[in-house]
Amino acid sequence: MSSKYLCNLVITGAAKSGTSSLHEYLGAHPMIAMSNNKEPHYFCRDARYSEGATAHNKLFEDKSDALYFGESSTTYLPWPTAAERIARDLDRPKAIIILRHPVARCFSHYRWRYRLGLEKRSFLEAIKNDGFGFDPEQPTEFGYMAYLEFSQYARQCQVWEEALGSMNCLILASNDLQK
Repeated sequence: MSSKYLCNLVITGAAKSGTSSLHEYLGAHPMIAMSNNKEPHYFCRDARYSEGATAHNKLFEDKSDALYFGESSTTYLPWPTAAERIARDLDRPKAIIILRHPVARCFSHYRWRYRLGLEKRSFLEAIKNDGFGFDPEQPTEFGYMAYLEFSQYARQCQVWEEALGSMNCLILASNDLQK
């Protein structure tokens, strides 16, 4: 398959699992061009996706000698439509799915929003009222809630392995990245 997209690598790890660090580490490799902007949410937001390959390719301006062109969006992991679009549109795409202990990830997600002043409720109240219901088209003031949904790894990884093939998905524990 020949794709109009440069991108052939996505980091679709869970939010608060080390995706920013992994994005930076991979971007330092001479054969990997990571997108200029992390979290473009391109394959899960309809308006951005409708802009087409030319718009997405602009994420990689000034990077032409790479073997892999990658981008990172944590909203891809819980959104099956992103996996479908990536599988259909990209040429032999690879995915790195970085995961953190689900409870630690959930609490870190909550604390991050709390520190930013975006979350005022107790942790228990927040996960009771906003544990699920992720919709990439409906971000809150900054980011997303759906605290529990972002930790539903078994279902999410299965979607990605079915879409791209298990041989094209690397599931990485954030503890392993730290080592």
